[in-house]
This record gives sequence, structure tokens and C-alpha cells, in this order.
Amino acid sequence: MKRHNLISLISVIFLLFVSAAMTGCATPALYTASAKGDIVTVKALLDQGTDVNEKGGGGLLNNSNALDAASSGGHIEIVKLLLAKGANVNAASGNMDWTALSSAAWFGETDVVKILIERGADINKAIRGLDKGVGTKNAIELLKEFRREKVAVQPVTPPNPQNLTN
Repeated sequence: MKRHNLISLISVIFLLFVSAAMTGCATPALYTASAKGDIVTVKALLDQGTDVNEKGGGGLLNNSNALDAASSGGHIEIVKLLLAKGANVNAASGNMDWTALSSAAWFGETDVVKILIERGADINKAIRGLDKGVGTKNAIELLKEFRREKVAVQPVTPPNPQNLTN
């Protein structure tokens, strides 16, 4: 590697670290409480009018939200509360467009995965986000299994008797 390229690479890495340090200072309180599983604080913040879809947590280039944080940690009651308060179940974050469903699957939080799917989470969108990551094979397989189960239990519309001929 040429000396000039090495210096440029070091400069870019330095700028990324400075950027991460600056953005990491302002992690929203709702994100932090949700990540910690602190439902008392989550309720208090929501009662005070905190935006349930506020982004800004999750570290370098993530810009995640509270639903993602709670889903990643398997905090089921917080997930349910955030959804009841209007959290966007399909909000994507970061440079890989992960959703709360992507994160829950990656962390193996199957109970949360079930809840998110029941509330309308887009399995295909979650898989597309996971496809951009490294080490996501198990999470993708988990979601594909849930997708197969969801398709298998879809109600079949009975035929209209007026359209049947003898």
C-alpha cells in the first residue's frame, strides 16, 4: 500500500471515530430505557410525550429507535407497550436498514419475533436488511421459518357457492 493511501485510510478511520463519539453522546432516553428493560422509565417518558419513534440510539451509523432496542433485548412488555403507543413496527435504521424484527431474529428473541409478526412486521423487509449484514444466516433462517409458518396458517377463502356449477 502506498504511503499516501495509508495516510488517507488512517484519516478516514479517525473521522469515523470522532463522528461516532459525537453522535454517541446524544442517545435518546427512551432508547436507553428500552434497551435496559426499564419499563417504569419507558412509561414515564411516553406519558411525558416522548416520540415513540424517536431515532438516535444504537451507536455507530445505526440511528436506531426504542422498539429496536427493546426487541434486541427481548423485553416483551416494553415491545408491546411501544407498539400500543404507535411505534412503527417496520421502521428501518442504520446503514443496513434493519428493523426491530431483524434485530430480534439476530439476537434469537423468538417470542419477540412472534409478537412483531403478529403486529404486522414485514418479514421480507427484515430479511433484506439482514442480507446486508455479516453473520446473519441463522437470523435469516429463523425468519424464513416464520414466513413458512405464516403462509401455512393463512385462512383459505371458501369458494362462492354461486360460482359452483354442477
